[in-house]
Amino acid sequence: MSLLKNIGAFYQAVKKENNDIRLFVSSDVEECSLSDRTIERAFKRINKKSDPVKLTEEQKEYIRLSGGFELDWTYSAVETEYLQGGFRFSGLSESLCLGSKLLQGLKEDNVPYEETEKENELLAQLNPFATAFDGRKFYGCFLRNTPNFPPPIYFYDYGLYFPMNVDLDGYLEAMFASFATYRWQYFYIDEFAPEQLDRMGKLFRTLNRKNLFQELTKISESLPKAFPDHDFSYHKERLAFLESILLK
Repeated sequence: MSLLKNIGAFYQAVKKENNDIRLFVSSDVEECSLSDRTIERAFKRINKKSDPVKLTEEQKEYIRLSGGFELDWTYSAVETEYLQGGFRFSGLSESLCLGSKLLQGLKEDNVPYEETEKENELLAQLNPFATAFDGRKFYGCFLRNTPNFPPPIYFYDYGLYFPMNVDLDGYLEAMFASFATYRWQYFYIDEFAPEQLDRMGKLFRTLNRKNLFQELTKISESLPKAFPDHDFSYHKERLAFLESILLK
C-alpha cells in the first residue's frame, strides 16, 4: 500500500462513527497531495542543503509527508478515561536541512541538570519530523548522523530522548496502529538509558516512572474501547516489558 493510501486509510479509521470520539482536525489526503513538480524541486533542495542525509530517487515519496498532514482527536466515555491523540508532520526540508532547536529548548525550559558534551552533540543532530498536534513537546526525530535515508529515529519527550526500534515506515505504521495517542512511542522503545530514567519526574511536565506506566496502561486499556474494530494486543503485551523497566 502506498504512503498516501496508508494515511488515507488511517484517517478513515479515525473518522468511523463513534459518539465518544471528537475529531477536531483531520486533513484530506487529496488536499495535502503535492504535485510531482513540487516534489522534484524539494528533492533537489534537500539533497543540496541537507548534511549528511541524502535521499535516493526511490525515496521521493516520503516528501509527500511535507504536504500538511495533521490530526487532532479526543476520546471520552463514562466507562473509561480521557485519551487524546494527534500529530503534525514537519516538512522533510525542515527536519533534514535546518539546525536542531532541541538543545535551545532545554535551555528555555531550565532543565535541572547539566548536559554533557556527548549529549549536546547528539541533540544537535536530532531534529523533529513529526510533532504532537497541540504544541506539546512529543517529537519523532531523525538522528542526522548518516548519509542514509531514513536516519535512525528517536522519541523526544520534554527533555528525555530514547532510540526507537523502528525505521520511518515502521514509525508511521506504529503511529497508525496506536492512533497517534500521545506518548504511544513508549510502546516501541527497547533501550531505556539509566540516566534518562533517572530524569523522569525531574523535568518540566514530564511524568515520573510510576505515573508514566499508569498513563501507558490507560492507553492500552482505552484504545480497544475507542476503536473496537482494531487489534491492540501488541500494546497489552508490551506493558509487561514496560512494567519491568519503569517499576523496578
